[in-house]
Amino acid sequence: MPTEAEGGSESDFVFSVFRSELQHQCSRGLVAWRKMNRALNELRPGNSLPIDDFWYHSSAFLNSAANVSRMLWPTASTKQVDDERQRAPPKYRGVRLRTHLGLKGPNPLAARLLRDHFEHFDERMEHWAETSKRRIFVDRSIGNPNHMALGDPGDALRNYDPETRIMHFRGEGFALEPLANALNDILEKVEQLDRVLWGPHSRKTHTVGTSEH
Repeated sequence: MPTEAEGGSESDFVFSVFRSELQHQCSRGLVAWRKMNRALNELRPGNSLPIDDFWYHSSAFLNSAANVSRMLWPTASTKQVDDERQRAPPKYRGVRLRTHLGLKGPNPLAARLLRDHFEHFDERMEHWAETSKRRIFVDRSIGNPNHMALGDPGDALRNYDPETRIMHFRGEGFALEPLANALNDILEKVEQLDRVLWGPHSRKTHTVGTSEH
């Protein structure tokens, strides 16, 4: 990767650093998405291993999506910090980075509620314990949530419906395929920009399909 000392401007160099991390996170997320779908295709009666694999890779997928989201749609930290530079997102992030990549309009990666559910799962369990009336607890299930006959959808925490590709959390649905498509779109933009800027010296990863049947 060209460095600032090799002749690039400071902004060019910093942008290249962010592009490198975006490329890594998008590629990692898309690999996890493909492995999620592979695990679903390997599901057989009496074999729970693919279910464990699916939830392992789904966490990796959502983690990468959250990392991309934080870089492109950062929020100011509310923590008390001594270093003034840490009080707000750096100047090369947010609007400037999205403009640099040519990202326009709304994007499904900007919303982080589902990733927050996974990341702060301990808090969600506490909330379930405080609000569940029947004390039924269903988690990491796969299938149509309407077939579970729970009475209260809030008693089913993490659920994935492979027919609709929707992840449910306590009755609220989140479409995953738009997240995978957005990761793929950002990866393509990063690699295209690298080719324009660096030519044959650009980074290149193997493109990962957003679905596997």
